[in-house]
Amino acid sequence: MSYEQIKEKNYSLSAGQYFEVRIDYKEITEKEFKLKMNSYKQNLSILFSNSNALEVEIKSNLESILK
Repeated sequence: MSYEQIKEKNYSLSAGQYFEVRIDYKEITEKEFKLKMNSYKQNLSILFSNSNALEVEIKSNLESILK
């Protein structure tokens, strides 16, 4: 991708304008779907927990800087 191509697209960086976006559908059973969703839910819970810990640490660091 060149700067000229980006300029021609009005500086839009939408991926679909520069390369093909394909969505492949795969049939799965209800059981497979539930297993995937539970996995995603567990992963998301871990990420939220990490996010909260980082928020506390950042706020603490900012408070120590302001003292």
